[in-house]
Amino acid sequence: MKVAVFGSWPASGKNPEWQFFGNPQSFQIACRELGSALAAHGHTLIAESDNENVADRYVVDGYVQRAAAGVGTQPLIQLAWPRGEQRPFESHAQSHPAWFDYHNVPTPDPENSGWKSSHMRSLRLSEAVVTVAGMSGTYASGCAAILAKRPLAPVASFGGASARLLHDLNQESKDDGFASATSPLYSPWNPIVLDTALKLLAAPAATAGMALFISHAHADRELAAALVELVRGYFDVPSSAIRCTSVDGYTLPPGAQVSESLRSEVENSEFVLALVTPNGVRSTYVLFELGAAWGLRGRAFPLLAHGFSQSNLPGPFAERNSLDLANPNHCWDLLKALEASRRMRKKDESPTLISSLVGKVVGAAQPRAGT
Repeated sequence: MKVAVFGSWPASGKNPEWQFFGNPQSFQIACRELGSALAAHGHTLIAESDNENVADRYVVDGYVQRAAAGVGTQPLIQLAWPRGEQRPFESHAQSHPAWFDYHNVPTPDPENSGWKSSHMRSLRLSEAVVTVAGMSGTYASGCAAILAKRPLAPVASFGGASARLLHDLNQESKDDGFASATSPLYSPWNPIVLDTALKLLAAPAATAGMALFISHAHADRELAAALVELVRGYFDVPSSAIRCTSVDGYTLPPGAQVSESLRSEVENSEFVLALVTPNGVRSTYVLFELGAAWGLRGRAFPLLAHGFSQSNLPGPFAERNSLDLANPNHCWDLLKALEASRRMRKKDESPTLISSLVGKVVGAAQPRAGT
């Protein structure tokens, strides 16, 4: 998951608009421990500045230290900073150049700071957001994360904007258990606060919007699993950003209301892949999901398999150009189309590996006896 971090401790005194708790030293320790935990969980970190009063500086320190110890998956830190400002974290980047990806953000008005543009770029790059303390800029970024349906974890231990954001989330939440589940975030920094923040980043994923929703009949789970394997082989995308209800690791969370959850996820997913097969068109849920996906236009792809033809596509989907997964060229066309994703980043994998995964999809998409 790509996690953006916003927050700060006031550089000189406490801004009267924001009440802060603790001290700069405890704030820095918390940020380092947060960065360490993000690295240990294999998350990509999105940061902006190495100024002494911002959370980014200490989160990156903790992330790099944990990653250098060999804990977690391949580390990656994406940095968005305004043009004209000195590139941040140069010493870390020189020691670990493969870990740092810089995004220089143009400043629209040379007379004004470009940090607002950087905040917006960070949000666009992110899949989830965590805030620590902070003032007006942090508050604005947190509100933007809520509007963009990003999972948001405001660490309110140090007050500031994060305390106000957590209060706002509690006021807006329709979940009776949300306030009690997030109450540890108001406590002085401790391991329970950290654990609660990490859970909050992951828990809303089902309602925050998937990168990919694969609509299919349960009887076609072999093909669906092969398609998931191909997508994850070609793209850097976490399992939490893909919904494929019959494949282990991609199912709905326990206790979810099935119909409402599926409708919401179809409508909010970046892309919907509909496996249209003889089994699929007999499935109530596939037809339900196709109906929900109809208004997505370029974001919904009918994918033919098991001998099903375009002329037999149900309803208005018959008017759309479809792809046949039994055709390897069409599988490659699908991957190229999905490269437009903002949430899935193409890997530098070998063509041989991807060709092998395409072959598995093509094999699983061939006509079945009796269909």
